[in-house]
Amino acid sequence: MIQKTYRIIAISFLLVLWSFSPANAGEQQSRLDITLSDTTYYICQSIWLDVELSNISVDTLSIKKFHFPGGDVLNITVIGERGDTLKPVYRREFLLGADILLTPEDIHYECFDLAEIFHNYETKPTSPINVFMSSLSPGKYEVSAEYHFGQQKISAPKIPFQVAEPSVTEAEALNLYQQAYAAQIAKDYQLSREKLNSMISIFPKSVYAERAYWNLKKDDELLKKCPDSGYTCNALRITVAQMSHEDKMEFLQKVIEDHPETRSAKFAQQLLRDLNRKGDGYE
Repeated sequence: MIQKTYRIIAISFLLVLWSFSPANAGEQQSRLDITLSDTTYYICQSIWLDVELSNISVDTLSIKKFHFPGGDVLNITVIGERGDTLKPVYRREFLLGADILLTPEDIHYECFDLAEIFHNYETKPTSPINVFMSSLSPGKYEVSAEYHFGQQKISAPKIPFQVAEPSVTEAEALNLYQQAYAAQIAKDYQLSREKLNSMISIFPKSVYAERAYWNLKKDDELLKKCPDSGYTCNALRITVAQMSHEDKMEFLQKVIEDHPETRSAKFAQQLLRDLNRKGDGYE
């Protein structure tokens, strides 16, 4: 009887150890997905990497604030065709503000401009590169991501892409954009605005239009004419900042209806979710 009792205790102890083992504790609770909308981009074009963190568990998960890139939680890597790993120009927060709660099947979405964060393109005239003129040099690249959540380590598959010289039409648009940049460096801000306005007037569908609208701080036009731009995240926040709760709800819902399946719609959906949760008692 005593031996049977010891055997039961031993088995129970082993079960407790198993329940806290890395294999069991490491059951995947979330999934990391990254996507690019194109395979080829032009120099000085924004390269938006879409990042989705999905709760695939049956529990509500608390997502901690973390930094991009090279942080303790999210790390995005860009590798050139020679196998060289590009270093990020600066650190940037991936999730802003307080912790975020993900209910089962919920998704948190963000996007990052790889050209802005990993740029290595030499501009002319020679000057410090900033978001106004940031770019990756022509060539082939691979981007991957890794996410650390508690004891979990989740990786997203590598995605290949390339950066090329612009087409004839886009080269003309880029030339105006470069002139605006040169004026900006020379602190001739009026001329810079004129060149940007000229560019979006002549080439309204250019891949560089979203950067022009963003630099001109034309949030309304950016949302209407470039709804798939990653810049719409901040544009939406700025636009609804002074609105009443009801007006925010109505405006964000209209963005979703007018521009379905775009980045602006995804950002609007998340802002709506946050507004609804505050109403339900979430912080």
